Amino acid sequence: MIVLAILLAGVGLVLACRLAFTLAIYALPLLTGAAVGAAIHTHGVGLVAAALSGALAGIVALAGCHIAMETLRPSVLRTGVVVLFTAPAAFAGFHLAHGVTALLTSSEPWRQFMAMSGALLASAAAWMRLAGRREPSRPEPAARRVGSTTTP
Repeated sequence: MIVLAILLAGVGLVLACRLAFTLAIYALPLLTGAAVGAAIHTHGVGLVAAALSGALAGIVALAGCHIAMETLRPSVLRTGVVVLFTAPAAFAGFHLAHGVTALLTSSEPWRQFMAMSGALLASAAAWMRLAGRREPSRPEPAARRVGSTTTP
């Protein structure tokens, strides 16, 4: 019975880490929404209004970055958007790995090493998911289209 519990705990940990790395690209809108909501709440606005404004800020951040990824053609600008997304993913990966290793070991150097590894893996996962997107398609000139009836 104890072996089954250990196996199920390991499977659960692997699935939780996979989910965290899959959702790493959404760290920027989440942190944006949380920061805006917390800032508005500290100025005396109610909790519901702060939560709604934080959610709206997160949606605007996500939509703005997705629109930028779809419309920007230069690779340098697209890389800037990808870096903008991967920085909060690294932050989230660091704290996720630090929290998980806090449950498993008491050695501080080992925890820091694992947390840095988690930050690197989370940022790499976000980078690969975002950088793997296709660049915006450019329309072909009419003379190069297949089946064009124009003659040179």
